[in-house]
Parts: sequence; C-alpha cells; structure tokens
Amino acid sequence: MLSGWSETITVKNRARKWIIAGHEEILPAFPFKIVAANYDGGSEFINYELYDFSKMHKYQMTRSRPYKKNDNAHIEQRNYDIVRRHAFRFRYEGEEVQNILNALWYWVNLRKNYLVPCKKRIGHTKTKSGRTRGVYDKPKTPYRRCLESSAVSDRDKERMTKTYRRLNDAHITREINRLQHELLRRTEDNVVIELTSRAIELVKAA
Repeated sequence: MLSGWSETITVKNRARKWIIAGHEEILPAFPFKIVAANYDGGSEFINYELYDFSKMHKYQMTRSRPYKKNDNAHIEQRNYDIVRRHAFRFRYEGEEVQNILNALWYWVNLRKNYLVPCKKRIGHTKTKSGRTRGVYDKPKTPYRRCLESSAVSDRDKERMTKTYRRLNDAHITREINRLQHELLRRTEDNVVIELTSRAIELVKAA
C-alpha cells in the first residue's frame, strides 16, 4: 500500500498446494522484502500450511475482518485495473492458457509498476454542500515511490533502477497486445467448440 506495487499470478485452482506454489513464485518477484501479507477469510489462505509457509519465509500473516469487504478495497481495485482490464471477463481453462496469463502479468506489472503514475489518497475534505471529497498527492509511479521511501533498501533501489533503465514502453505494449490476442483466440475456439457440441447434442436428440 505504501508504493502501490503490484505482482500478479494465476494458479491452477484454489487447492492449497497450488496457492503455496504461487507464493513461492510471486514472493521473489517483488523487488523489496515482504514483511507482511493480508488475506481474506478463504480457507485456501487461512490454513496451517500457509501459516507455516509464512513462518518459514519470515513474513507476518494477517487476515481481513469477517463481513468487512472494504478491508480488501485495494485488492478489489487491482482485480479490475489489472486482471479484468487486461485479461477481460472470460472464463479460462487449461495449463496453456495459465501460462499465457502469467506471461501477460509479467508485462502488465512491469508497465504498472515502472511506467504508469498513480495517485494516493492522503486525506479528505468537505465541499460546501457537505459532500466528502478525497485529497490526493502528486501522481507518481510505484517505482518512484519506492525510490523515495526509507523502507526500501539502497540495494533494492539500485536493482529497480537497473530494471527501469532497460524498459522499452513500445515493446511492453506490443507484448501485452500479442498475449491478449492469444487469449482471445483461445476464447473464440472454446466458444466454437461449445456451440458445435450443443448443435451435435440437438441433432442426436431430434
């Protein structure tokens, strides 16, 4: 929340072994040390296996309060801004599509973290009509916020700067578009297969 940094991963399903495997892959993707992680109340997260995993990797594990969905407001915003906006609202299945999605997240997160400025709410004020209006700081990229933060080590900042200097916005955009077209093509194939199957069943039933 301090920087607005995002990392995304798609796992096979909500089985605990895949959730832990996802953690093993996504934690090293962050360019700074993770000291705590907050989860919702789902049993795929709140279990002894993940608790032991958090102890092993030395980060604090917390959970959202029951029936307080706004505790995860930042995550829900990311679900739209990153997941639905870039991978659309289709249902995907299969390991091949999972690999495409994870390749897509790599490029999307590079762009979001290093190249796209975002505003952070720093307070609120009241209008003359009594409405609450948010007060926001100057837009900055998560990368820039990390550079300005004393919570990020100099070594991590140097590594992030090396990554930033290698980035090419046009190349990132082309890769995102290419992977999105791969997803759409497979979605169209699945729709055709489903419609064909339904037509065959109707013929059999006639």
